[in-house]
Amino acid sequence: MSIVDTNRCIGCGVCTTRCEFDAIHLRRDHPEATKMIRSEDKMKAILPYMVKRAARIKGAANAAETVVHNRRIPADA
Repeated sequence: MSIVDTNRCIGCGVCTTRCEFDAIHLRRDHPEATKMIRSEDKMKAILPYMVKRAARIKGAANAAETVVHNRRIPADA
């Protein structure tokens, strides 16, 4: 019997393809909470989140840069 370390498992399914005996299977605890998307349509589904995330990251980077520029930091630091 095997035990899954839930702290390390990300649910990628690689273990299911590597098992020589086809003994490992993944199941969804809440299948209604997941939305399956065909691989051909992934970019259409991900794009809105990518744009939002990029804007947040850029905004955070600009805010951090502003903080750094407003402080007096020695040139050799």
